[in-house]
Amino acid sequence: MIKLDFITPGSPKAGEPIPADTSQSVVKYRRAIDKYGPGIRLHISYALDLTEPAWSIWASNADSLRLTTDVNNVKYASPPTPSPHPLSPQS
Repeated sequence: MIKLDFITPGSPKAGEPIPADTSQSVVKYRRAIDKYGPGIRLHISYALDLTEPAWSIWASNADSLRLTTDVNNVKYASPPTPSPHPLSPQS
């Protein structure tokens, strides 16, 4: 798996200068994977622009997209809400 983070358009600035459009790097990684590493998954992130023409580039070149924070990001994660076991007696 290859993960390209801070892909633009999209991805907010994180205190570092980010080019306005890095979408062609996604296309180039996809071509390289197809040629030299079939089976490698390409993941891109984050807060991606979902309008055209960016959406067509993401959809045709990436295997998955992250649209917001990481699922394992403890800073933003809320604790799980306990739910009753399905076989417990209900009151």
